[in-house]
Amino acid sequence: MGQHRTPAAGRTTRPARLATLVAATAVGSTLAGTFVLLAAAPAQAQRPRDYVALGDSYSSGESVTPYLPGSDTAINRCHRSLRAYPQQLADSLHATTVDHGACSGAVTQDLYAPDHNGNRVTVDALEPAQLSRVDRRTDVVTLTIGGNDVGFGSVLAACLYGDRQRATRTDCSTNAALTGAVAARIDALAGRGTATTPGGLPITPLRQIIADIRARSPHAQVVLGTYPQLVSSTFAGSECRVGGLTVREAPTQTVPLYVSKADAAWFAATVNRLDQVILDAPRSVRGRPARVADVRPAYGDHALCGSTTSWITPVKGTVSATTGAVSIDGSSMHPTIDGQTAYARAFRSQLR
Repeated sequence: MGQHRTPAAGRTTRPARLATLVAATAVGSTLAGTFVLLAAAPAQAQRPRDYVALGDSYSSGESVTPYLPGSDTAINRCHRSLRAYPQQLADSLHATTVDHGACSGAVTQDLYAPDHNGNRVTVDALEPAQLSRVDRRTDVVTLTIGGNDVGFGSVLAACLYGDRQRATRTDCSTNAALTGAVAARIDALAGRGTATTPGGLPITPLRQIIADIRARSPHAQVVLGTYPQLVSSTFAGSECRVGGLTVREAPTQTVPLYVSKADAAWFAATVNRLDQVILDAPRSVRGRPARVADVRPAYGDHALCGSTTSWITPVKGTVSATTGAVSIDGSSMHPTIDGQTAYARAFRSQLR
């Protein structure tokens, strides 16, 4: 968990696990991935803020390098970015401690149990259940969660196609099994029935997650984030290029990837449906209300295939010319630094 350090000028600290871009007036010390931020005293005393960031890759900062030491290794791919919104938000809040527990690939089950993807703090210890980072000293909790439970990455990837598949493919939005599974997972997040993630893990309703955070820290400000549109459906024509795959046997060659307009429209509607569940979740929880940082207005059409610069990274990966095997890079379809900044502002607007 790290070490306690003597606070500067009356500021209190406790262990934090986020490496920080430290200004000239700040002093940091790292130990095995743990970081304690000691800031110089402000002109006027401010209430200490113990900040915990939880959730998935949209909170960890996947694709926005550099990453926190220890989160981009052979045994840990949580990819906690030093420029993700939790760091930007911590600076804005003048947080005295920051615990960045979000991890790329996380699902709701990872809030309650050690990391299901096998990410490790040490060779002998898995990343702990994310909720274990929250306690009565926690002042602020932010999180994005649910996208991986629904299976957004794998679902969208299944909807993409190359030039050779164009003539024989069918829209994935017409696949009743696929669309039905996605709808059931969103319903489970809303507490309407039960479902499992694409990997077979049980899905926890968002209202239960809020209640469990509240039980650990009744006074904390809790803010959930929505998801932006990954692919715009406003483009002209019947399809749009969203990225490409490098041919392994010929690295200078790239195979373009496309999404159809029909599938883009279905995916946009699906994201909006999940976001509505996120917006509704705090209303069903007793006690101090949680808030929702809706990032969609700030994003506007800054999506892949949108009318302006994309704040979502394009799809990239590799394909074998001999076997046809495809590998999609984990950094695909994630917020850029501009997107992370939009998240930081949206979360900040919901905190007092």
